[in-house]
Parts: sequence; C-alpha cells; structure tokens
Amino acid sequence: MEHCILQVALDTPLDRLFDYRWPLPAPGPVTGDTVEACAAPMPQLGQLVLLPFGRQQMMGLIVGISDHTDVPEAKLKDGLELRSQLPPLSAQWIALCRFAADYYQRPLGEVALPALPRNLRAGKATSLDRNLKKLAKLSPALDANPNPEPPLNAAQQEAVDAISGTASGNAGFAAHLLYGVTGSGKTEVYLQAAARILAQSEQAQVLILVPEINLTPQLETNIRKRFSGIQIATLHSGMAEGERLQHWLAAHLGQARIILGTRLAILASLPYLKMIVIDEEHDPSYKQQEGLRYSARDLAVWRAHQLGIPVVLGSATPSLESWQHAKVGRYRKLELRERAVKDAVLPVVKIINLEHEKPAEGLTARLIASIRLRLEKGEQSLLFLNRRGYAPVIACDACGWISDCTRCTAHLVMHKLDRKLRCHHCGYEQRIPHHCPTCGNIDLQPLGRGTQRMEEGLKLIFPEARVFRIDADSTRFKGSAEAAFDTVHRGEVDILIGTQMVAKGHDFKNLTLVGALNPDSALFSQDYRASERLFAQLMQVAGRAGRAAQKQGGNISEVLIQTRYPDHPLYHALMAHDYDRFANDLLEERQQASMPPFIYQALLRAEAKDLQTALDFLHLAVNCIAHAGITIHDPIPMTMTRVANVERAQLLVESVSRPALQAFLKVWIATLRGLKSRVKWGVEIDPVDISSHPSNSFSPRPYRLLMVALASSFMLSSCGGGADDLIKRLGEVTSCGGKDCKDSSSLRPDEIRANYLISQNAGSVKVEASFSLSTNSATLVSLNGKDKLSASIGSQSSSLNDIDGSGTKYVANLADASPQASVSVSFNRGSEAFVSSVSMPKQFAIVSPSEQIALGRSAGSLYVQLDVASDAAISASTKMLCQRADTSVFEATTALKSVYEPSAAGGAVYRIDTLELDQALNDASRALNSANPNLSLVRSCDLELIWTLSQSGQSASALSKNSSISAQRSASHLLQYDARK
Repeated sequence: MEHCILQVALDTPLDRLFDYRWPLPAPGPVTGDTVEACAAPMPQLGQLVLLPFGRQQMMGLIVGISDHTDVPEAKLKDGLELRSQLPPLSAQWIALCRFAADYYQRPLGEVALPALPRNLRAGKATSLDRNLKKLAKLSPALDANPNPEPPLNAAQQEAVDAISGTASGNAGFAAHLLYGVTGSGKTEVYLQAAARILAQSEQAQVLILVPEINLTPQLETNIRKRFSGIQIATLHSGMAEGERLQHWLAAHLGQARIILGTRLAILASLPYLKMIVIDEEHDPSYKQQEGLRYSARDLAVWRAHQLGIPVVLGSATPSLESWQHAKVGRYRKLELRERAVKDAVLPVVKIINLEHEKPAEGLTARLIASIRLRLEKGEQSLLFLNRRGYAPVIACDACGWISDCTRCTAHLVMHKLDRKLRCHHCGYEQRIPHHCPTCGNIDLQPLGRGTQRMEEGLKLIFPEARVFRIDADSTRFKGSAEAAFDTVHRGEVDILIGTQMVAKGHDFKNLTLVGALNPDSALFSQDYRASERLFAQLMQVAGRAGRAAQKQGGNISEVLIQTRYPDHPLYHALMAHDYDRFANDLLEERQQASMPPFIYQALLRAEAKDLQTALDFLHLAVNCIAHAGITIHDPIPMTMTRVANVERAQLLVESVSRPALQAFLKVWIATLRGLKSRVKWGVEIDPVDISSHPSNSFSPRPYRLLMVALASSFMLSSCGGGADDLIKRLGEVTSCGGKDCKDSSSLRPDEIRANYLISQNAGSVKVEASFSLSTNSATLVSLNGKDKLSASIGSQSSSLNDIDGSGTKYVANLADASPQASVSVSFNRGSEAFVSSVSMPKQFAIVSPSEQIALGRSAGSLYVQLDVASDAAISASTKMLCQRADTSVFEATTALKSVYEPSAAGGAVYRIDTLELDQALNDASRALNSANPNLSLVRSCDLELIWTLSQSGQSASALSKNSSISAQRSASHLLQYDARK
C-alpha cells in the first residue's frame, strides 16, 4: 500500500467525515488504524490539511488516520497540503468540539473549523509562517512596577482559597458559583485565584470570559498592571482577522498564559488550561444566536469537567440554571455579601410612580432634582434607557400612518442625527419623509423616546452639564467604545445616557445616581425569562452607583426607577437588594409550571418566503417519526414573524429527560434532512427565546406569576393543558365580582399585600384599600368576616366598607382640615392589629397663575409656580370639557407632562408645553372614539389643571413587605384653551 487514509472534518452541513488519500513516503506495509499507519513526518491527528472538495479547495481537520476505507478507490481524492508549521490541535480540543457537535446536533466540521481564525482556515502556508514570526512582537504584560495585590476581606479570601485550593490539590473538577453583590470584588477574586494557578506551573493558562466586547479593555488593563511579564491574549469578534490569528496562535502555542475573551474564546485551543472564569455568567450574550447556537457558559463547565480543573461562574444575579445547580449541590456557592471598598455601600433604590408623577422629556421632577443635586457636588449621573435611536417610530396624527419596515414585522426607528429611519432587524433604511406618504400631512410626530432623544432633552434641561451618550450607534467604529468609557472615567462627563452597554462591568468611581427610565416594557414580554433578565439588568445598572466611599459632604448613592407598576414584586425585591428571595420564588414557579431548569427543551425554527410554507413544514415535522415520551407542541409564528422578507415559524419540543430528548433529536433531525422542502430550518438546543406571535397567546400582564402562566399557555397546547389549568395548579381561586381572588382567611398576614391610598381635599380625607396575593398581584384578596379594616386620624376612627359588594375595594371617609394630618389604617384579625401609617403631604398652593387664564396652542409654554419643595413628588393632570372642530363635545381626564424649571422665586416652577397639551387633549378625544379614524381635532376646552403632591408612609411589618401606603393632596386652577390661537 502506498498511501494511508485521512478521516477529515470539513465545514459543510453534511453530517459525516470525509476520507482522503495521503501518499506514504516509501513503499512498505501499513498495520493498524492509528497514527502509526503513516510514517513520520506524515499527518498527525489534529493537523490541518488543504483538500479538494468539489470544484473548490477547503481546509480540513484530521480526526482519524487509517489504512483502509469503504470509499471506492476510484472516488478517493488526494490531500493537497499539510499545515505542518502549526502544532496539531490537541485530543482534548477535538473532544470538546465532538461534544459540542453531538450536544447541539451539528456536524463536527461545522463546530471545529469555524472555531479557528478565518486566516488560518483560508490562508496559505506562507501567511501562516509570517504570522508565527510576528508572535515575538505580541506585547507581553507590563514589566515595570506591577500593581500589588490589594488585601482581601474574609469572604474574598475564602473564595480565593476554595478556588485555587481545588486546583493545587487532587480534587479535580469543581464548579464554583461566586455570588457577590455589585462592587463586592469578584474581579479581585478572579485575579488572585488566577495568580495562584499561574504560580503552580510555568505553562499554566487561565481563560477569563466576559459577555461583551466593550468589557475587555478595562479588564485587560487591570490584568496587565497586575501580572508582570506574563503574556496576555484577547479573543473576540471585534478584532481584525490578522490580529485575532496572532492572539489565537499565542494561546495555541502556550505563549499567552492569560486569555481574555467573549463567548467564542471557549472554543480556543488552550493546551495548558488550568482554570476557567465566566464573569457575569447570567448574561444571555453567552448564548450564540446564529449558526452554531451554543452556550459558552455550559461548554465552559463541560470543558472544566473534561480537564479536571476549576471553573468559576461569577454574578450578582446568577442564572436560575446555576442557582438551581447550587441549591442541589452540583455547584459550590461562594458568597460576597458586602462591597469590597471600605465604607462603600449599596445604593438606595427608590421607586417613582409614574401614575402620580408625570415625566417631561422622559424625566420626572424628582429625577431632575436628583440630577441637579449631583451637578452641584461635581458627581456623575447615569440614565439607563435600553432603546437606541431618537424615537422607536414616527406617526401621522391625521391618518394614522406609522413608519413600519416593509421587509419586517417591525417599526423603522427614527435616527435624527443622520435623518434616517432604520430597521434594527434587517438594516433597511430610508430618509425621514418630509410629509406623510399616505395623506401628505407635514406634521409627523416622533412617538416614544430613544437615547438620542433623551440626550437632546437632557441638554435642554441641563444646558450647563456635559451630557454624553453611549450606545451601539455612538460606538460603531473600532476603538470608539473604549474611548467613550475612558471619557467617563476621566470625569469629563456629568450625565451619561446609555443602553445596556453601560449597565455592567464598568467601575465609575464618581457616579452616585442611576435613573432607570423605561423598564416596564420588559414586564409585558411574552418570554417567560423576561422578569429574570429585567431584574439582572436593573441590578447591574444599579450597581454602577456608589462603588467608591461617599465623599465628605457628597450625596448618598441612589437608584431611581420610573415605573407605572410600583407594586410589582420585582421592584420590591430590587429595593431590598434581595435576589435570593426573588430567585427562589421564580424557581418555585418554574417548577410548578414545568419550565427550565426543570425540563429540557429544543426549538425547531423554519423560514420560508411565505408563512404557510414554513408552518406546513413544521406540521409535517410533528408527525414524521414516533415521539413517545417527548412533547411536541403546535407550530406557531415567531414574535418577529417576518425579517428581511423571510417568514418565520417555530415549534417547541420538551422532555423531562435530557438523554431522551437528545436521542429523539438525533433521529428526528436525520429524518428532517431527508424531507424535500423549500424551507430553511434549524434546531436550537436549550433555547433562550421561545416567545410566540401575539395572536397565538394570551395578552400578557405585568405580573411575574401570570407572565409564567401565559408563556406556558401556548407551550401546553399539545398535551391538553392551558393557562387556566396552570393557574389552578398554582393556587385555587374564588370569584370576586368576576375577578380571580382568594379569601383572606386562608392566608397568613405576610401573604397579603395591602395597598392603601389616602387623599385629602380641603377638610375631607378619603381612605381607599385593596388587597392582593403577595406573590401574584393579579390574584386579589377579599376580606372575610374575621378580618376587618379601620382608619383613624387622632381620636377619630371609621370602618372601611366594601363599596360595591365585589370584595375588591374598601373605602372610608374622615374629616380633617389640619395642614399635615397623620392617618393610620389598621388591618384587624381577631385581637391582632396590623397598623400602617402615613403623614399627609403638607398643604400647598398655586402661586401663579392666580386666576383663570386663556391659553393658545402657539403660546409655547404655560408656567405654573407652586409653593412646594423642588424635589417634591408632584404630578399634573387635567379634567376637560372640550369641543372639536365639528362642534361635537366630550369630557375626559388625562395626565399631563410637566417639566421642573429652576427659579429664583420661592417654591418650584413647572412648565407645560402647549403642543404636548394639545396632543394630550387630542389623544383623550381619540381614546373616546377609537373607531373613528377621521375624528376632528380639538378646537377649544375649559380645563381644570390638577396638581397632586404624593408621599409614602410605613406599611405594617406583619403584612407582605410588598405592601404600600401613600397619601396625596391636590390643588387646581382653571384655564381656557383655544387650539386656533
């Protein structure tokens, strides 16, 4: 025999290996099926080889060498060229790729070859030689004056000992969940544990993963300052191909001992790997969302297990999967409960109720006042808005046209700086039209706010401040993100507005205020993971505040969350910094609802030119093989049904057994490959986004438990279940006036959430009460005969009565005209009384205007001066009696936007923009006549402007900690409005 057979993996969708012939150096016998079948210096396992494939040449990976093949001799092709300059890839690396290929149901070549730098797969041998020579120039860590290791607190020291002790002993693999509050020094634990690992061997390598590219520069700088003379490699998709190849080679050859990268780095060749760190392990960015949809976090744990080395998963908000692994003992939980910097404390989290405090330019008066306090002290503020662009959509008031993408089921986002409407899904863009494409109206309005619009508004409100925006648009060029964060770190920014790019990992020493501007949208998501992600996101962005000790005379660190759902348990857990309880509650709900991590899932996606073709393929897939013990749910359109003129649908597959699911998928996918179809399809294992099209599920509400139930309703369709069955399993309910509720007698006081609202107008005080389940605001609680309510002011007392017999709302009226009365509400059960109390806001008056005025649409602004403090929780609304242009009349009440204006006069001045007032009046008009698209515009109104001052009190400790009691006082004035002037 004059040749041996190479078994090669190629980057093709064909799920098989390919046999190629390689000539022997001299005639002679060949025995066995191992490497010895070819004499040295012949090919080795793990080498790259250039091969003919069809009409092209491809790079392949040698995974087997044999002396025989089942391929007929006439069909065998010869290999062309070995990449012998490159040391072979290790057997452990090939095993990692095999595992990923088997688990994620992909051909080995589609895993292994794309994991290599593109220049390595496509380049010529001379190019590889040139890059190997360049390695000598790859800069090592700084040699001079390395930073000393700072002292650790006791919890940090315990964590370092646990992690590095595992590596130095013979314990082998161990997974450590490093659960630490933001600013607790998790990074220092990583670095000191890494230092111990590196000290044990001159070859040892440590891999540190971060979720996003923009987190690498700051961490890389810290590493270089700490580790003297140790070469560092970085690996991420933002690198130029030549640069990435050099860093990959440094890692593969063992020259780089610390490798820092994003998710793709988990598939790097690291022959001397001794420890893996996954920072912010909860982050969904670790799951690849195209091509090979792998989880870098999960592969990191498998790789550590394979090598018998420690893996550290760090987070202030661990994923529920990792949390569950720690609960059952698969991971060891190491806790850091305090911030690492002396005297640095967690920020105070406060809720701003948008129902009581209306924003102007997206900011409430209280948030504006808090920013101003930071400006006065030279401190920084961060405003978090996870929506880039100027406005998410523009619309025509006259005909209802909105800026939709013609290629996707999405809106075109307005980008004001370059005058473009742009789709964030397919990339289509067009110029902003000068008039409505449908009716010709020139008055097109931007709806909603993105970061660009917030930046513009902040510069108007704070003209003296240095306002800076960081998002994907402002950092799209190489190096721009690093430069932007350096600008913030140097103190050249007063107010930072940004998306999730600014929410994690960055250490802003002078930042003492965080404002979350639009978090409620996530509460309505059809993705059952949305609440978990929202909590993590808000906890991360909150953690940017107060990372240094409070300055002498400086402001305390605060987080202000603007929301219309202040009673949501997610926000209450944030206020208490209580992730433990939040995570445990979510896990309990997931278990009851049979959702991950208590069940295993796969998602089959189909894409076609029309939706029905995709759905037909999925229906065929449901019945193509038997699936006993496997649940296959009905096919449904995806939430984003059309992207770039491609229609998309999906179906969910579930099993309580991971091996059973894997075995089924292997046979199922092979069968699907045999189906003739014009559909592009793919299977995702452990999907992280399984939300459906809105028409295929119930409308979600902003409550955590109900969100789980609604997400489950479409998942359970194939096995006879549904949302009603699920809710019934989660707790028996009764009916209260047509609404789901529970009888209070079946609940402990701490399971009851009380909501008390006290309002005072002149000498009359009204007390209102309602109750709901602590863990689910959607389920109301009705008081039975044993539980009573009473309210009191001083010696005056009155019972609260069920006003309409529905058991959902209780009211009492008291008389008091004192300037700032104290009101108590008592929940009485037998001899026990659980008392909540609040002080009424102080009386206030409208200083100006002092009499009824006339206001025209072109006036620009209405200024109102109130004798209240500048940081008061004040909101504006109006009662209206209006006439339209067609002389029809209507009455309504609506909220108004008001902007706090600095004033030398006493009290506070608020501005109402007359154009926004006009829009609010017409919005109220349309809301009353939504079926009439040609409704006439408002012509004139008699208005009562109502100013409401709010104040929170102390709820009874025995009741649910999510209970609330608040008081409000109002003042009003009259004006006449004429839209024609």
